[in-house]
Order: sequence, then C-alpha cells, then structure tokens
Amino acid sequence: MGTDMFSRIRPVMRAAAAGILLAVVGSTLASAPRIYVTFRGKPLKFAKAVQPYRSQRTVMVPFRELGAMIGAKITRNPDGKHVEITFGTESIAYEPGHHGYRLNGRHQNMRGASESRKGRLFVPIRLYTDVTSGLVHAEIR
Repeated sequence: MGTDMFSRIRPVMRAAAAGILLAVVGSTLASAPRIYVTFRGKPLKFAKAVQPYRSQRTVMVPFRELGAMIGAKITRNPDGKHVEITFGTESIAYEPGHHGYRLNGRHQNMRGASESRKGRLFVPIRLYTDVTSGLVHAEIR
C-alpha cells in the first residue's frame, strides 16, 4: 500500500512542480523591463538585432544605428582607434572600450564602456544624450 500511494502521488507532484516553474518563468519574462529611447520626444524603433539593453546599470544603444536615426555624423579618426560623433555644433571623440570621452574637447567620465554584441558596437546612451544636449533620452518601464 505504501509504495502504491507514492506511485500515484509522484506524477501529481511533478505536474505541480512543472506548473510552478512555468508560472515563475512566465512572470519573469512578462515583467522584464523594456527600454524606450526617444529623440526630441518621439519614440525610436530599433530592429530586433539592435535593441537597447541594460548592462551594469547603464543603458546601451547601437552606435551606428542610433547615429543614423538622429542624423548625427559618425567618423573614424585616422588613427583607427577613435570615433567621432557630431551633432550640430557638438562633438564627441570616443575610443571604444574606454570609460571616458571628450565632449567639445573637455574630458568626461562615464560609468559604462562600449560592448560588442553579434558584431555590432553598443555604447552607453550618455554619449548621445551629451552630444544632442539631452534630445536623446531613455526610459525603462
């Protein structure tokens, strides 16, 4: 009788455990925050492969794609290491992988550094926020 009872309970326990696991995973996926990037108050739409994300409390955005969306000029310096973002009269010189940059010649520090994902360069949104004087903004919901 004892082993017979356990053989009937085990499938019920497995089903209950699977249901709990699905509920936890589903609620975690459903509650994952989304990042919304705006330019001049209008939302920007990114392709699936270049969605902004968070890394170490910093919002990371696709470098070239965001520059093209807002009309910034992006150039690579002759040394091959630095890139420059120009928007209107503002310019940023940045060396990918570093935590600092030059905004109109003045050195600035930032929390994050660039990262590479699937062959694309992602940079902290602060570069674009600074070069556009706050016209690029991110919101996490």
